[in-house]
Amino acid sequence: VYENPTKQHGQKLTDFLNRNFRLPKNVAAPTEIVFNSRSQIVGFRMPFFKGASPFRKLSDRKHCLKEGIGAKIVSDLHLQQIDILNTLHPQGIVEGDLNDLNNLYKSGQAVGIDVDSWQFGNWPCGVATENFLNPRLYGVDLSQKAYFTPEDDWYAFSVLLHRGLLKVHPYGGTHPTFNNLPVRAQKKITVHDKGVIYPAVGLKPEVITDDLSQIFHQFFKKGQIGTFPRQVLEQFVNSLVTCPSCQQEYPRNRRTCPTCQEQNQAALNITIPGSVTYKELLKVTGQIIFHKLENADTLLIITVDKNIATLYILNQYGVQQVSSFNYQKGMRIDASSKLVVINDSQSNVLQVYRVNSDNLELHGELVTDIYAGNNQAMFRVNNQHVIHVIGSQLIDTTIFHDQFLHQPLRQVMPNQTWFSSNSDKEFVCLGFYRVLRQQFFWLSREGFSTDLKLPSLETGEGLLDISIKYGSKEILVQRHTKLQGKEYVRIEHLNFNGQILFSNRYEISSLPGESLHGLGFSKGNLIYPTDQGVVRLKLSDNSLANFSGTNKLVNSNHTLYLFQQGLLLVNNKSVHQLILN
Repeated sequence: VYENPTKQHGQKLTDFLNRNFRLPKNVAAPTEIVFNSRSQIVGFRMPFFKGASPFRKLSDRKHCLKEGIGAKIVSDLHLQQIDILNTLHPQGIVEGDLNDLNNLYKSGQAVGIDVDSWQFGNWPCGVATENFLNPRLYGVDLSQKAYFTPEDDWYAFSVLLHRGLLKVHPYGGTHPTFNNLPVRAQKKITVHDKGVIYPAVGLKPEVITDDLSQIFHQFFKKGQIGTFPRQVLEQFVNSLVTCPSCQQEYPRNRRTCPTCQEQNQAALNITIPGSVTYKELLKVTGQIIFHKLENADTLLIITVDKNIATLYILNQYGVQQVSSFNYQKGMRIDASSKLVVINDSQSNVLQVYRVNSDNLELHGELVTDIYAGNNQAMFRVNNQHVIHVIGSQLIDTTIFHDQFLHQPLRQVMPNQTWFSSNSDKEFVCLGFYRVLRQQFFWLSREGFSTDLKLPSLETGEGLLDISIKYGSKEILVQRHTKLQGKEYVRIEHLNFNGQILFSNRYEISSLPGESLHGLGFSKGNLIYPTDQGVVRLKLSDNSLANFSGTNKLVNSNHTLYLFQQGLLLVNNKSVHQLILN
């Protein structure tokens, strides 16, 4: 359903259906026009691929680690994309706004959506996503005529593939002079150039073949864009071997695993007099897939090594290895020092385990709603509490005398409710329910519940991601949104009564880091782990400050927690403590 249907929408849809294009089965094209009660065109019917995920997730290194998505899966999906484009272009169709949100995947199948925006005949594709738009079209009013060419699709496809395989944009990274990605794209300053700090969240360039690297160099450095050579990607897939240590895939002609080589170079313990002390607290075999700070003094860690998950509890007394359990791909976990709750992929059942001194004890099972926004079961764990949704009620379940005790917290909307909770002793829960494109936020804590008046999204603005951070009597809400091809972060600072203390919208490129989830938060300060060290954003005056001595120790692949008199830094292999001297 169009948010603001126009006469042109109806005319373009009618023309599209009349042309009887030959489209692949994995394209969710319009099949029927939908009218309102006044016989006006308001939208269209199309196939629905339930449970499909956007390609954006393929560029998220941590997500791929949890889900077991390697280079072969990513490449196979992009090979299907090549086939789609090779079917469309001879028919005079150009996708135009090809990006990582309107290309989906499910069970190894790539799916194309947003077909109504495609360019064909004299009908333009009037929208574009800046990070995937060929720089030759910057500043062009795309709604005026059919500007896109097949080469523009291949440019966007190559950005998509580069992000999927290396987890970084081809014009990403940190440059000493040009920190704006579109400017670097116009100047063809790539992430692989000398003088550009390669993002730590990215995989090493050596995880792809030299032939594939050369194609990226041709497209992004030389600007020589053409049909992407399918055989180069096929040859890359055929060259892949799996590292027995880290499970990452890489070309067999590499002497060693590039990922393991990078991890073995990590610093252990460093003291810089008058600056910082950097101390390793935990190094794991396998990968860290879950971490959470509880009560500001206890870090919970869950690792996975060869499908065996292990819970660690780290506090002032040291590191305790509690128990191990079998891990399955797609499993979702939340935990406290009292409870571990496990949810199998595509299930609404929650397995609730008690944490004993040296083992996990299954107490029982609960059920919860599936949030339609991401097709995942909604639940959170806070100390002894399991927060979940049953029908139209948000439920707080605790264990009392070996029995589950259920307490309704507030009314919510079935299958349209998302929420977060803190991990401190004073329980707080903040979330929203969806009505079409808008989110209606609420706050709940013991003896108190209120609706929140967060600024609404603009017409056409969509929510891409959300993060809730909790401090002492304060909450940080970050909403990653997209509007007219540009990406933003809306930041609201609230107190525990729901009063908004600060609100602003930033272009995402103006912030120290692009991830919402890895930063620390305290007293109106956002503490970012970046590839230039720790950077603080003070909300009250939007000032930035760099923490001296941290640039060689902290990077964008860390998650940062405020801990005791310093910071905890967590990546997929280790936990370090950083003390500012």
